[in-house]
Amino acid sequence: MGLALDEPAEDDVKQDINGIHVAIEEQILSHVDGVTLDVETTDDDQQGLVMHGGPNSDSDCC
Repeated sequence: MGLALDEPAEDDVKQDINGIHVAIEEQILSHVDGVTLDVETTDDDQQGLVMHGGPNSDSDCC
């Protein structure tokens, strides 16, 4: 699964999540149910996006 910051396609499902407008490809919508996106800072002060959860996840990661 990936994340892209681009313009939504015409057939994307558009949602407003916590005040943020997102567009999700319809064919992966069921795969991202329950996924949360967080910013994580490492010990050396680098930051990155991390996905947690999901419908088939027994742990706290995708």
